[in-house]
Amino acid sequence: MDSKSITSLQQALGKPTTRENSTLLLKAQPESYLHFSNFPSEIQNEILDFLSGNKGLKILYNNVFQTIFNEHTQQSRLADLLSALLGQKVTIKNAIPREGLQISEKGSFVIMDILVELEDHSLLNLEVQKIGYLFPGERASCYTSDLIMRQYSKLRAENASRKAFDYHSMSPVHLLILMENSSAEFKAVAPQYMHEKIVTYSSGAKVTDLSRITYISLDTFKEVVHNNIDNDLHAWLTFLCNDDPEVILKLITKYPKFIPLYQEIAQLRTDPKELIHMYSSILAEMDHNTELYMIEEMKKELNAVSNELDAVSNELDAKSKKLDAKSKELDAKSKELDAKSKENASLKALLDANGISYNNGNS
Repeated sequence: MDSKSITSLQQALGKPTTRENSTLLLKAQPESYLHFSNFPSEIQNEILDFLSGNKGLKILYNNVFQTIFNEHTQQSRLADLLSALLGQKVTIKNAIPREGLQISEKGSFVIMDILVELEDHSLLNLEVQKIGYLFPGERASCYTSDLIMRQYSKLRAENASRKAFDYHSMSPVHLLILMENSSAEFKAVAPQYMHEKIVTYSSGAKVTDLSRITYISLDTFKEVVHNNIDNDLHAWLTFLCNDDPEVILKLITKYPKFIPLYQEIAQLRTDPKELIHMYSSILAEMDHNTELYMIEEMKKELNAVSNELDAVSNELDAKSKKLDAKSKELDAKSKELDAKSKENASLKALLDANGISYNNGNS
């Protein structure tokens, strides 16, 4: 790496130091160092790499993402990200509290959930998921329906006095879901990493659909695009999912606008106490998400076993019906033989009474 590149990288990540100096910095705060000592070794290495300036920090960590894309204090930056994700210029009008929404989840794989109103009055919900949900389509439909009904209720209330409400005044609802680890439905269509809902009618009729849903598989993007940062979308997605210094250097060389963002993150190098506190929250969240993931996997396994048992049960039912049919056939033949036997017995008795020798055909 040449001196110019080193200078550029230091501008973004800060001047590097040794891991030994970073460890001493942590030890200067005994309580923080105690927490650090109890972290898994891979997390300790991640922290030391960041503190020494050898790597960036993962943007998709909740606290980091909240700092960089705060919907109240960083609306211009958030709008820039949303514009890249939507492929069109957007401006944020308001940040909207989630209170009042019907749907809530006690346990969630969601890292970040931001709801804003755009300048054209459409609502946009940005989600970052650590692990992609099972049944993503059903869940997304419920969320967008919830937002549509929230908008409908608001407009009805605003126009109640004038009685002027009409459905034409409704604006689209966007749901953007960034998945750090995408679910099976999306892995199955790799290398595609952008998944946009498209509604069409068989007749070709042009009917407005208020629900706009887009999923983005960051894991697939990282595998497919590598370091080829060709456009603004690639730049933002690279920023979100890559902490490798060489990739960061390519990004800030082509898109210097990301340097201030990395500099904000690098401020945590001067505050190990806040960094350790942040990682404590991250690890708690990871443990919770691992627990949820295990529950989801168990549900999948139970569903698979249930489906297998249903198939076996259906097969047994089919065999049982065949046996019932065979049994009825045998019963009918048995009754036929009984009737024939009784007929022969009656004939023999009649012949015996008249002194006539009886021969039933047997030799």
